Amino acid sequence: MRQRNKEEHKGNRHTQPSGASFVAPDIDFGDAPDIKAFLESFTPSLLSLYPTFVEAEITDQKALDSLASWPRVNLVEFLGGLARQDKLKKIVVEAIVLRLRPDDYE
Repeated sequence: MRQRNKEEHKGNRHTQPSGASFVAPDIDFGDAPDIKAFLESFTPSLLSLYPTFVEAEITDQKALDSLASWPRVNLVEFLGGLARQDKLKKIVVEAIVLRLRPDDYE
């Protein structure tokens, strides 16, 4: 019987070789059209962040509106945490904050 490699499975979640993020197999990434539209509205598109948003349970306009109501410092901290997972640059976090909280920049 073949022994499972730690890189292949870890609990109920599949993992990918070192450094790559993992995706829970039970998440359906097709169920968040509001998030797709939001991320595609950036130039260039941030659609590559779609799985990250869905995994963080940001799956609809209500969730985006809720994020927009957070104090800016908390929003930046939260998005910064997501950014670290995907190795995003600070400018991407700021672009998302600007889109969610445009009044902060007027």
